[in-house]
Amino acid sequence: MGGGAFIDGGIHFVDTLLNIGGDYDKACGVSYRTISGIEGEDTTVGIFRFKNRARGFIMYSWGMMKPPSVPAFEVYGENGSLIEDPVSRRVNVTYGRVYGDKMVKPRSL
Repeated sequence: MGGGAFIDGGIHFVDTLLNIGGDYDKACGVSYRTISGIEGEDTTVGIFRFKNRARGFIMYSWGMMKPPSVPAFEVYGENGSLIEDPVSRRVNVTYGRVYGDKMVKPRSL
């Protein structure tokens, strides 16, 4: 497995997290093996503290049987939220899976 599931696939979600959150000054995480049967770890959880005072959380796992279709990212702020729509997600032959449409939900007044 080399670096495990996180290095193989989760790193693309880290790229998205850093593009949304910006530079970070602290990160911590844990990786472990659950039920997948691969030799290395199959699940990783991480928490980031960004320089702009935002916080980020990431979880990537190959250790779930038939995982639910959930948003790949969710951002919540004092002025609203930005959420990926998993229903509109598609697979691109060249690039693999790409994100679905972004749903913007302004804060209700």
